[in-house]
Amino acid sequence: MEMKKEVPGKKKKPNKFFKNVVLTSGIIGIIVIGMLIVQDHDADVNADSFLRSISADLGAESTSSSRKNSIDSIASVPVPVCFKWDDTTGADEWWTHNPRYEIYTENDQGFCFTPHSNVEKRDFMQGIYDSQFKGDCSSVFTKSMPSSGWGKDFSYTADGLWYAMQNNRPFQTALVGEGGAVPGVWHYAGLKDGSKPVCPTTDMYCYLLNITNCAATANKTDVFGEDRNFQMGAEFLKTEQFDWLVEYMTRMQSWLRKEVYDYFNSHITMTTPCSVFHVRRGDTKGHYGKKYHPIHHYATALGNHTHENVLLLTDSSLAIDEAHEAYPSLNWMHFNRTRFKANEGGWENHFPSNDPKFEVVLLQSIFKAVKICDSVARSHSNFATILIMEMEKVMGKGNVVVGEAVFQQTKKKKKRNK
Repeated sequence: MEMKKEVPGKKKKPNKFFKNVVLTSGIIGIIVIGMLIVQDHDADVNADSFLRSISADLGAESTSSSRKNSIDSIASVPVPVCFKWDDTTGADEWWTHNPRYEIYTENDQGFCFTPHSNVEKRDFMQGIYDSQFKGDCSSVFTKSMPSSGWGKDFSYTADGLWYAMQNNRPFQTALVGEGGAVPGVWHYAGLKDGSKPVCPTTDMYCYLLNITNCAATANKTDVFGEDRNFQMGAEFLKTEQFDWLVEYMTRMQSWLRKEVYDYFNSHITMTTPCSVFHVRRGDTKGHYGKKYHPIHHYATALGNHTHENVLLLTDSSLAIDEAHEAYPSLNWMHFNRTRFKANEGGWENHFPSNDPKFEVVLLQSIFKAVKICDSVARSHSNFATILIMEMEKVMGKGNVVVGEAVFQQTKKKKKRNK
């Protein structure tokens, strides 16, 4: 895979940002699309006026038929749709109702959406939307979010979404107090005891787009919790459809993407080609008899697929010291942040900073970083599965080299009979 040698964290501002974007609407609902390069303020239709027109349309009442027609019309436009960071009015609402689009580009000025290049994925995302926003809310299906970890939480909720789709029902999450969190709190939107709320709802919608216009069942009689496990089967977790369900549910709001963009570009410099080591330690040792792996297990797992540049993702500061000591010739890249030492954090305590919002910004910055690499060494965890999923968005399904850290089995000597 050909990649640039240096991927600097802070990028220079380009001279031009919005390209190939013009939308001219007719008075009788016929939309004519033109492709012009916006070069200066003398352009017939510049990016500013284009963005203002979209924002104005989406600022109308949600029940407005003109707004719905505007959204439906724009959804059919096969050109980028762009917004500036300093005026994201309407951006989140627009993307909520246009899941066939994905983020195409981001820079210091703003961001653009473009339709998914994979037609099957595009149609699948639209199918999710139709089920979620055009279904009968009186039959909404609810599954609880366990407040365990990002990987497990969205594996469980994606399972619920898929189960609901198969039964022609919309889906919504619920927070019933699993994983040690108080009812009504998702631990990424507030600490498990309810303190440090990121937003008043303390749920996934502090950060992410609404996945449906339906509320969870009021009496919670239809809630599937951890005891119901996966309805779609473990094999489904390996499919592209599962990846797309998670992607639909985790589309970030504009404010979060801007914070992630700024944090990523100011806190790490990525050098390629690179490998990823996901070294999970803080909450594994001693849990159900688990031990954590030394760094050399990860290097052994990838073998000659280990690049000289390694992105080290770990919750333990001791793992960073160990990596530099064991392999001083490798270029170890990592985010500078507060970490636990060894297992002092305890089981499923992923917040050494004690700041849920910061941890989510960091998490999403990690997802940006891993997309630049092409191989990963992991131990068993749902989060590692999500990392691979993010890498495959660039590399393609099945094209990421994956190594699994394992403990070497020692053979016991048999006692000889005397």
